[in-house]
Amino acid sequence: MNDTLERLREELKDPEYSEGYAESFLDSYVATQIKVLREQNGFSQKDLAERIGTRQSVLSRIENVNYSKWNVTTLKKLARAFRVRLKVS
Repeated sequence: MNDTLERLREELKDPEYSEGYAESFLDSYVATQIKVLREQNGFSQKDLAERIGTRQSVLSRIENVNYSKWNVTTLKKLARAFRVRLKVS
């Protein structure tokens, strides 16, 4: 375990590696938040898609942890549908 941790520390010193790691974490975090909020609200993907004016296939893509092309307009619509505030930082 220590070897793995040490190797990760070394790899994160590389700006390209650390940027990629941060972006990947962000993608996973946003997708997971959307899915969890959808499930907590009892919405199917189709229900939520209708609420934000899109198709179920688009919502499926947004919930994919490898997707990274969401935009603020879509995130605002999702926040409104969930009745939460959008905080981008």
